[in-house]
Amino acid sequence: MNKHQKFFSSLLSAALRNIDIKNIGIKDVDWEGIYKEAIAHQVHTIIYPLVRALIPKDPINDILISKWKKEVLLSGMTQIQHVEQIGRLFIEFNKEEIPFIALKGLILRELYPNPEMRTMGDGDILIEKNHMREAEKILLSNGYKKLSDDTKHIHFVHKNHLSIELHHHLINKRLNKEKISEFEDRVWKNARIGVVCSKPAHILSNEDQILHLCLHMAVHLSSSGFGLRQLCDLSVEIESKKNEIDWNDVFQETNKYGITTFVTSLFIICNKLLKNDIPRPYQGIYIDEPYIECLIEDIFSAGNFGRKLNGRKIFVIQQPYLKYNDSGYLENSLYSIIHMLFPSRNKLGERYAYAKKYPFLVFAAWVHRIILGIFRKDFNMSEKKSFLIPNSTSSVLIQYIKLLHWMDLK
Repeated sequence: MNKHQKFFSSLLSAALRNIDIKNIGIKDVDWEGIYKEAIAHQVHTIIYPLVRALIPKDPINDILISKWKKEVLLSGMTQIQHVEQIGRLFIEFNKEEIPFIALKGLILRELYPNPEMRTMGDGDILIEKNHMREAEKILLSNGYKKLSDDTKHIHFVHKNHLSIELHHHLINKRLNKEKISEFEDRVWKNARIGVVCSKPAHILSNEDQILHLCLHMAVHLSSSGFGLRQLCDLSVEIESKKNEIDWNDVFQETNKYGITTFVTSLFIICNKLLKNDIPRPYQGIYIDEPYIECLIEDIFSAGNFGRKLNGRKIFVIQQPYLKYNDSGYLENSLYSIIHMLFPSRNKLGERYAYAKKYPFLVFAAWVHRIILGIFRKDFNMSEKKSFLIPNSTSSVLIQYIKLLHWMDLK
């Protein structure tokens, strides 16, 4: 972890606790770099109050802080409107007696010193599967349009409001772990009534909230990566509920799902970066320091849900189709190219679920996938060409693959 990352972590830790750090060393701070890092991880709103107090006054910094302030104010207004809209939908869900559980930011935002500064890109709601059609009708009647539907959730968009995801399931099937399906049943059994967006709603139990956050990060590490905002969510949950959580129950569940190594690493990193105590059952588990540092570097390089760098996006997309040896080095580039272009049905993403359901459509899915890849706007032509030429000497790719293997997430 370099000097810039350590300072950034100190800012985040202090912001999450709403404490004064005026005595922190701020000599030679790259404030433009801090801003870009914060944007990449979608924590710019969280650290803004601290930065405003710390940043030295000069013409360049004044321009930066003015731009930062405008984004924070705009984001805050958007979040307030989003919460109000979700509250209106909850009224209708409750009226129709639709069983639902509010998820992620809708709950976690209240644990932050300034709830409106915990940004949300959408609203996540788990719906009991037999009531999905009723919930869908409510969204459609409120001006939402169905954008996509897969085995995990239905994505709805609205011209005036942030999008909403109605979840069939909590955990993406990409996380291939035994007994993971049991978590879904556990969640409904343990759910309790709370107040969300000023309205009655079911919420996850304290233990299930920790498990969901960790499982969610495991899924994202295996598919694209996750950034500091996801770590902040875990941090505020630990800090606010540490004396209420049955940590032995959490430990038993992480053992059951085979993610104890990964979860222990998360707790160690929360301790290193954000000053959380490591929960007692995980204190005696030894994790090699190089792997902790490797995961920290991956978190910083990933940004919010792995979207920070296009180069990273490319090798994350490539890695499920690559063949490599025990040392993490790629083998047989022709094999990799063929499997990237024409993956098995099990390797196809949720967008191509139709090919998983109807095997004879796999050829159509290959063509569909190639066409979408050609017309992707987030990659230039040079980057698109690099998809077919995996960089077998890339230290970032090798490190990432080793990390997945070591965490048993591959």
